[in-house]
Amino acid sequence: MFLAVAMVASSLMPAQASARSTGTNRTDLIYPPSGVRARAQGRVPGEVIVRYRSSADGAERSALRAQVDGDLLEKLELSRTEVIDVGSGAVDGTIAALEASPEVAFAEPNYYVHAASVIPNDPRFSQQWGLDNTGQNVSGATGTADADVDAPEAWSVSTGSKNTVVAIIDTGIAYDHPDLAPNLWTNAGEVGGGKETNGVDDDGNSFEDDWRGWDFVDKDNSPRDLVGHGTHVAGTVGAAGNDGYGATGIAWRVHLMALRVLDEEGSGTTSDVASAVAYAADEGADVINLSLSGPDFSLSVSNAIASATDSLVVVAAGNEGSNNDVTPSYPCNYPAANLVCVAASDQNDALAGFSNYGAVNVDLTAPGTRILSTVPSFTRALRETFEADISSTWTTGGTGTRWGRSLDSLGYFAADSPDGNYQANTNSWLKTATPVDLSNQQNCRLVYAFSLDSENNADFLTVEASTDGTNWTSVGGWTGSTGKDWLSASHDLGDFDGSSVYIRFRMTSNALVNRDGASIDQVEVRCLATSYTGSEFTYYSGTSMATPLVSGVAALVYSSAPDSTVAEVRSALMAGVDPVAGLASKVFSGGRLNAATTLDIVAPLPGSSPSPSESSSPSPSASTSPSPDP
Repeated sequence: MFLAVAMVASSLMPAQASARSTGTNRTDLIYPPSGVRARAQGRVPGEVIVRYRSSADGAERSALRAQVDGDLLEKLELSRTEVIDVGSGAVDGTIAALEASPEVAFAEPNYYVHAASVIPNDPRFSQQWGLDNTGQNVSGATGTADADVDAPEAWSVSTGSKNTVVAIIDTGIAYDHPDLAPNLWTNAGEVGGGKETNGVDDDGNSFEDDWRGWDFVDKDNSPRDLVGHGTHVAGTVGAAGNDGYGATGIAWRVHLMALRVLDEEGSGTTSDVASAVAYAADEGADVINLSLSGPDFSLSVSNAIASATDSLVVVAAGNEGSNNDVTPSYPCNYPAANLVCVAASDQNDALAGFSNYGAVNVDLTAPGTRILSTVPSFTRALRETFEADISSTWTTGGTGTRWGRSLDSLGYFAADSPDGNYQANTNSWLKTATPVDLSNQQNCRLVYAFSLDSENNADFLTVEASTDGTNWTSVGGWTGSTGKDWLSASHDLGDFDGSSVYIRFRMTSNALVNRDGASIDQVEVRCLATSYTGSEFTYYSGTSMATPLVSGVAALVYSSAPDSTVAEVRSALMAGVDPVAGLASKVFSGGRLNAATTLDIVAPLPGSSPSPSESSSPSPSASTSPSPDP
């Protein structure tokens, strides 16, 4: 099925259009592209979230569902709350009818939410500048040495504690990653004696065999990350430190709770987010990390966050480059006393160009550009950068404008019309000359960078796959304009796992308007792997990457002062920022996260003797872990 969505340039990457590093890699790609999706946006069709008053018993709830021709889809972890399906019925009318009943506290649409991240394809760098900036940023240019969070100074007080739990509500976690496996949370009530797989809800929390968290997307006990966003977030919070392997999280010792609410496209629903927040709170999470955002207010999510009174909820401000005080972004703008909203700063202590801000609703910034962290292990069945001649690896055909290579200052890429605008009534394509072998592969995806300028809802870039090169299946598509930005796209090839598949990019147009057309680069067919080589780390950018730094520092605070209240931890984070003149009108605190100063508010910095079981100064030590990432 072709899913075309109009693109609005103003909602993409303001002030930093087409920002790319030197070399031939196209970087700083927005993923998922805000306002530009190959999936549904806004409301989940036909679904309504209902919260009943305590006086409504089961029979009354059933009668209310019948009154609006609704079917029960699921009961949420949030008490007295459920999702009903009203089919083709008018959602707004259903909500009005339900809220007219004295037995209903509220009813609302079930909205989609999306990961708030910008994912570049940058090459590896030599340092995690956000933790300890030496004055050289990751592009090699001179940066601001004080733009980091002073992690080494904080580590002299605490490196974390396994008694502290941080819930990662995201795309899941690669729980077999060597830098994360030592710190993964397990549910004590579902572990041991075969409880993990006995098909019984041993701890009575309504989730069967949830021994390592829960997948709210697929409704099972395997919250495995298939794309990388949640794994990257988890690594920033709590990748094992001082173990001679890979990268380090801000909290070396912590328990990471894996809760999957975003699918392979980086999208999810407010009903799943609300359930995951309630689950995390019920299971005792000290910190809940929500590196996601959406434009729609949800009472379900708002209530779930406000009800998680013993958990600090740390959320992303969003990546539209807009003012949240003017254009709300959720969950950032929810009025919860236990919520902290985080914007992204760069290596020069300036607000990142993509980051949302707001002197009222956004609390502080944290480093969020080109942040190194963990990602799942992938095999690459196809990798194409178009730098070399493609006459033997790709074929072109169709009618009208033909595909070919084009050149800009950063190197070659493929374009449907290399010499100008595409023609009227074109139907031309670029296809792999030989099929991509996916035998013995699983969870495969097509990932690529693209730029598009086409007539909205009239001319289309369609992405297709085929096992025989003749009969094609659409796996994704786009229409409209990216405003000359390069975006990152990802499409599921799971239906082709185990077979051989051709990949085709096809441009079609009518006879009305001819524009610059489609450009494609960095094409990969990527499949999930289960073995690790030590190279499973990469750089991502976004408020999604800034948020877990704050969550990690909060975990250090709880580890140092376990009796701290949520209000005290939140206050310490806000009071502990480094004031930055340029941020005074952008975020409420006027500053950027500082781990050392925050800890100094609740625990002494060097001069006292931290407990060796919970903290130590970073120093080399022997390790039986795999060899360090080169």
